[in-house]
Amino acid sequence: MMTGQRIVSERKEKLKSSGRTGKDMIEASDDDTKFGKGTLGMGNVAIPPADLFPSNDKLTTGISILRGINTKRIEMRKGIAYVIEAMRNGNVVAEGLCNLNGWGGRSKTPLNAVQCFQVAVEKKNHPLGLLALGRCYLLGLGVEKDVHIGFGYLQKALEAGSIGAHARLGTCYALGLGVEQNIAKAVGHFEKGAEVGDSIAQLSLGQHYLHGIGVVRDRRKAVALTQDVVKRGFSIELQIDLWETLAQDGNPIAELEIGRMYMLGRDVQTDVAKAVGLYSRAACQGITAADSNLGICFMHGIGVKIDMERALTHFVRSAQKGCGVALYQLAIMHARGLCLPADDVKAQEYLRRAAAKNVEAAKEALESLRKGDVLESQEVVCHESQRYYLRSGWSAHLLPTDPSPWSSENGKLKLKKENVPIPQGWSWVNDWELIIQVPNRTDENGWRYAVDFGTLNSFFPNSTNLRFVRRRTWRRTLAKRNRLKVRDVFRDVEDASTAAYM
Repeated sequence: MMTGQRIVSERKEKLKSSGRTGKDMIEASDDDTKFGKGTLGMGNVAIPPADLFPSNDKLTTGISILRGINTKRIEMRKGIAYVIEAMRNGNVVAEGLCNLNGWGGRSKTPLNAVQCFQVAVEKKNHPLGLLALGRCYLLGLGVEKDVHIGFGYLQKALEAGSIGAHARLGTCYALGLGVEQNIAKAVGHFEKGAEVGDSIAQLSLGQHYLHGIGVVRDRRKAVALTQDVVKRGFSIELQIDLWETLAQDGNPIAELEIGRMYMLGRDVQTDVAKAVGLYSRAACQGITAADSNLGICFMHGIGVKIDMERALTHFVRSAQKGCGVALYQLAIMHARGLCLPADDVKAQEYLRRAAAKNVEAAKEALESLRKGDVLESQEVVCHESQRYYLRSGWSAHLLPTDPSPWSSENGKLKLKKENVPIPQGWSWVNDWELIIQVPNRTDENGWRYAVDFGTLNSFFPNSTNLRFVRRRTWRRTLAKRNRLKVRDVFRDVEDASTAAYM
């Protein structure tokens, strides 16, 4: 005699082989899992079928507060309290959620949870029941994991009016769970969910903008979406829980984010081995940042044995997709001759490409190359002089006996600051700056005042009717430099690549 579960499994296999959809599979599952009439035993609570969906339940409100859907605040405790209240009022979907999550004194019993959701779907085609049952099938919670059936339930949930289904459907399209992968549709669902404030949709959309997946990469939009969720009360604990959940779903972006947290000990206990495993899973699904992070791990023996060839493989694969961090790592490998021929020209080329991707460490390295090593330096000083005329005021037109409007430090050489000669092998270190010594020596613009230029020792920081001349001093530093190669920039950096760690 065949068991019910076996019959369902065989029917699903026939449907899969015939090419039918997730919705068809749901019908097969629904037909073969009917519940008998009477009282349903769920944990220690009996729920009479006549009152499975009391009109005064708080379930929808609770879920909205938990997810931030059409609410100003995301409040986990308050949302859970509403769900528990709905359960105590007899709502079967709320009963299932409490069994699934261990709320309201219930132990975590996914099998009981699934039974509740199936009743809700059978009796009322309840949108939240459909949504919850879809997630259970996607993750294999209380049922045999089947992403096709899970996707079908999510589609039904959306059709039944569950706005929260957008975020889950977006994940399915992004990963190809139960449906052909379609990044454009994934982004579309995330956008629709984000429009109503669904925190999961907002964070997922933010990650797509951060990594340029299906959209033009835009860090500002990514940060804005994340900050909005945080401002509305989405705590670090909730973020970790969300990323953990999505990572369990196989979401590569979530795997990358959780991997970073474990690698850096950010809001969780450091677990390098776990981080490397999460990076590997994300990299296998094409996440470029995960590839570059794995390369860094193999390059420096972080959680794995040092393996330069594997590091190079990860960096090349990530760089081919335009990852700036990977380009920076390849510059280091060419500069140091690590698993690649030492080649300063190629190293500089990779640095320029990384800098174009806004990798700050690459920009700093290029600036160091431009400046070179300072062997010696000297300060250059120029004086700017003016005379006061009753009709025209302060002017650079001076008397024949006056010094030049622009002169050298000793005042004898006519020299504009823009025309200071630069000896061969020397270059400017900084820009021209005024020497301002308020209040004892100059005014706020650097001027010192005197009766005449001949009274050099009688300059004052303020003007009077008897002080007809003024002078201020500009300075700039010249340096003699030694031309550097890329390997020289990194020679004192034990772990140069961590400057660009993502």
